[in-house]
Amino acid sequence: MSTQIKNTLFRFMTMRAPELINDAETKNHFVQIDQETEYSASHFLSAIQSNPNIERKKQLQSLATSFESQNLKLKKEIGSIVSDPFLKFSEWLMANRNSLTELKLAANTPPNIGPLDFNTKIQMWDNLFYQIISQKSPYLREIFLSLLVADQFVSNKSLTFEQQKEIAKARIIIPKIFVENEANYEAPIKGTPRSIPVNSKALDKKLDLFLAEQKISRYQETIKELSVIQKSYNKSTQLARESAYKQYEQDLKDIYASAQTVEKKYTDKDLGIEKTLVEYVGVTVPPFEFNANSEIDFALSSPNISAFTESVILNLSNDFGTLTGIIGAMEGGIIDESNTLIQQNPGNPEIVNNGGILTPINTNTIGLGNVFSFIGQNHMGKSPLTFLFNNAPQGADVIGASYNVKFPNGTIISGTSFDDTWVDDKLKVTLFREKLDYSVATNFTVDGELLLSNNTAIQITGRGTVGGGGIISGMIQELKASGNGSYKIVDIYDENTPGEPDTTPALEPVRTFGFRRLGITDYRKVEQEICCYVPGEVSHIENIMAREFKEKTTRRSRKTEDTTTTSSEQEIEKLTDTSTTERHEMNQEVASVMAKDTSIGVQAGVHWGSGNFGGEVNASYANNTSSETSNSQAVMYAKEITERALDRVVQKVKEERTTKIIEEFSEEDTHGFDNRKGDNHISGVYRWVDKIYKNKVVNYGKRLMYEFMIPEPSSFHNEVTSGKKDTFTEVLVKPIDPRTATLLTLKDSNVLVQNTYKHWAAIYNAEIEAYPDEEITVGESFTILGYPNGAKIADTESNSGNGKIKIPEGYKTTDAFGIFNASSTNGYQGNILSLSIGNKTVMDPAKFHQTTMTLNSPIDNFEIEVPVSFTLGNHVAGDIVASVKCKLTEKAKQQWRLKAFNAIIEAYEAKLAEYQGKLTEAKATGEAKAKTNPGFYRQVENTILRKNCIAYMLGHENMGKNMLFGSSAMDLKVKNDANLDIYTSQVKFLEQAFEWDLMSYHFYPFYWANKEKWAELYNPNETNDPIFRAFLQSGMARVILTVRPGFEEAVNWFMATGQVWNGGQVPAPEDPLFVSIIKELQTQEGEVEETWESRVPTSLTIIQAGSMGLNVVNALPCNSDCDDNTLFDSDGQPILDSEGNPIKSFVKTDVLIGDNSQTA
Repeated sequence: MSTQIKNTLFRFMTMRAPELINDAETKNHFVQIDQETEYSASHFLSAIQSNPNIERKKQLQSLATSFESQNLKLKKEIGSIVSDPFLKFSEWLMANRNSLTELKLAANTPPNIGPLDFNTKIQMWDNLFYQIISQKSPYLREIFLSLLVADQFVSNKSLTFEQQKEIAKARIIIPKIFVENEANYEAPIKGTPRSIPVNSKALDKKLDLFLAEQKISRYQETIKELSVIQKSYNKSTQLARESAYKQYEQDLKDIYASAQTVEKKYTDKDLGIEKTLVEYVGVTVPPFEFNANSEIDFALSSPNISAFTESVILNLSNDFGTLTGIIGAMEGGIIDESNTLIQQNPGNPEIVNNGGILTPINTNTIGLGNVFSFIGQNHMGKSPLTFLFNNAPQGADVIGASYNVKFPNGTIISGTSFDDTWVDDKLKVTLFREKLDYSVATNFTVDGELLLSNNTAIQITGRGTVGGGGIISGMIQELKASGNGSYKIVDIYDENTPGEPDTTPALEPVRTFGFRRLGITDYRKVEQEICCYVPGEVSHIENIMAREFKEKTTRRSRKTEDTTTTSSEQEIEKLTDTSTTERHEMNQEVASVMAKDTSIGVQAGVHWGSGNFGGEVNASYANNTSSETSNSQAVMYAKEITERALDRVVQKVKEERTTKIIEEFSEEDTHGFDNRKGDNHISGVYRWVDKIYKNKVVNYGKRLMYEFMIPEPSSFHNEVTSGKKDTFTEVLVKPIDPRTATLLTLKDSNVLVQNTYKHWAAIYNAEIEAYPDEEITVGESFTILGYPNGAKIADTESNSGNGKIKIPEGYKTTDAFGIFNASSTNGYQGNILSLSIGNKTVMDPAKFHQTTMTLNSPIDNFEIEVPVSFTLGNHVAGDIVASVKCKLTEKAKQQWRLKAFNAIIEAYEAKLAEYQGKLTEAKATGEAKAKTNPGFYRQVENTILRKNCIAYMLGHENMGKNMLFGSSAMDLKVKNDANLDIYTSQVKFLEQAFEWDLMSYHFYPFYWANKEKWAELYNPNETNDPIFRAFLQSGMARVILTVRPGFEEAVNWFMATGQVWNGGQVPAPEDPLFVSIIKELQTQEGEVEETWESRVPTSLTIIQAGSMGLNVVNALPCNSDCDDNTLFDSDGQPILDSEGNPIKSFVKTDVLIGDNSQTA
């Protein structure tokens, strides 16, 4: 049977260390300068050996300069030294070393050609060293390499042709001391970094917000205090006014009682009656005067006035004069500080939507490090100091404090009092609760220690300055103490209980600094071919008794009954004369097993390739082992995968065998067993047919691999996308819930005030009615007409009346004001005036010719209307102007607050719904893009990781160089100089030397990052791709990078020297591992160790040999190469005839079933 049909079952990779080669192999595969005899003759090596402690780079540059006059500059010069035939032979050998044959070699080898003499050879080595250092002529460098290989080839003409072929492919080894310093050389110390100022701008901004809130609270308390004082002043002033008016009335009575009177007779024209008029002679009625005490003096004399309120009154009284003006100034200060809160508010959380890629904008202050800011402000320069700590241990409380402030004059003030709380993710601590007097200096230092509840302590050191603070309405200047500093966290040790000694040994630093050569990776596959078909388990037994006739009828009408299985395939057994099968491909099951195995054991689980070709980077197998151990482990792993897949196939086939199928046909076919003429009972045994597969592991390629460990791989991505706002991106701003906001919080409608509602209404564009005036004044006027329109009682004119002043809804009265003007017709005969507003009445019983009476008094709270009434006697006419001062009721305030609060919340919820709608749409877009272009996120990850890997190898300072001149389209041009050539060479080499598109990586969780960033990385990001989310949250990434075939030697040289080797033969550094890698990668591909066989069941059946009159051996096809295929039989024994002898042939007989005359 043909065995050429092979199937690749699966592919995998194994990593290991290269096999170190011995000295004999080094001699046959590499060319190197002899250390004992040739080092001392070399211009370069002898100088390096004499002065090993000089910095190597500078030393080589100096040696190259001194060799300038000796270097060979032309090919003709080289040919004159080594001879033209030797030079031509070296060129031919390099061009044909991979296709070298004995005939070609004999035809092209010059007669009597010999190796180079000692001095010429040393001259070639020195010229090669010079070209490597100066990089002036790659062409000449290639000639020197070829000459040295040809010299090694000619020197070993006595070896076999196969050995000569190996020498022709030899690589040049550059001495170790040429590329690196000796171990006793110490690199120069760069010095300690300069100290830089503490960056606490973000903390200072937060403290300014806290200070603004404190000012608003303090101003509000002052307004309340001034309002209470003003109310008390008005009440006391009204009492004093009423007392003065009563005294005024008594004084008028005394004046009239002591005055002289004159009686005059006159006749009333209307009545014709004579009347007597009494006139007062020489009476002068003084006007009522009342001088109230100053509001300012009253407030300053208040026994309960606070120091701050007192200072506010003293500073603002000259400009405003009244408490009402001062209250207005304080309200202006509240507006100013509210504007500060609004302007410096950190803003809402923002998410950049770049075509469905959602990236939160990072606004945290973690990057500031362990720093703090502090602030204190007071008009007298005495206040506590409020500290805000960045990156403090989350959840820890301050349980003790000890601190000092030192002023320039040497004064030290110590303290232990404190208050602490957490604001967002910052620890806020207030020190010097008893108030620190910092008015005596312009600067100071602060230090101390805060004990935390987690058994650690914060040790602080900082500096502060004292200067001008805020100004209230341009009048009150406050002193402000502010500063910053740094802190460190130390453990709290009990000196009386010593801890356990540290037994962890010191680790030596890794010289590769974040990356290392991982070793050789073998690309392997498991090939499978069918080896043999053998009988399997019993599938059916047919018993036919002697003289029995059996037949079976099959109808063409079909009825099927199936049981549900987990397999996606469907096996159908047709009960016909012949049996067929559908082949079970094991590679389908292997793919499933490998997928599960990869998800569990693979460290860098990124698959590349398509179809049957590809690879999985798997660091779990044969990692850093020898070639022999690696091969053994590879076979064991391949066997395990095959067997696991085989078990799945077996289980599937067994499941398929439980399927119940009934077929009926309308066309009847009769099949029968006729044993009616037979004398013996017959049993026919049917057996399943199983396939035997031969499996083997084959190497089909090798790669040199490097491993990179990258901390916080997404840091660059987060940084550049955190503030990305351009025309191609949309910034989704999440609305802040006013009920949970840190600043200007609206917990409910009760806390809504003017400065907060204006802020939130402006943010969410809420339509809110203007806040009603706190106080209004409403009034009415009345006209009083004299006789004949007025009333007249006897001979005395009189009048009275009433009216109402309507109060706007939502207001209640507090004070009443009235002006009553009246005049008499007959001198000083007027003798009564009375005016009542609300529950207050004022009366003037004095005699007058004309007068003006006023009412100014607090009244009860009227909410609908205020009654006004008046009475006057013995006068002709008058007029009244009555007004009341009204104050907004608490009920009206609450109703307005509730309406405004609801309007703000409704506007917020509308904005939130809009945000969530856009976010959902962006997520859907991202999911759709991920489905249509699943490689997009992988491309982002690959680019960022590639940038980090190149930075490791090249150095961050050597990346991103500016190669352009100019700043406009007119003068923009490339810097066309030597630096451009060096930079482009590095770009080409690093981009081409590695298989970046086959990069494999694994993201380790957040806890491998800086502890200060744990909270930031742990929070889930707005992305739908789980791998990309792991990238954004990763604390450390492991990257496996393969070297592109053909670049291994150039990469080794670059890693050893930092020099890009552009084309031609690449020398190898004198390092056993480098040399071994080069030799290892030249090893041919082939099979790996042993093969093994596996058994797969089928749905085919065959009659048991020796039954039903069939005598057969090896009726099934089988390859003789199959090892021990008989062991796959049901009992492990050969088939025997009725006499116990092995059956050796297939015998065809005409004996009837059951006839005892049948023969073997």
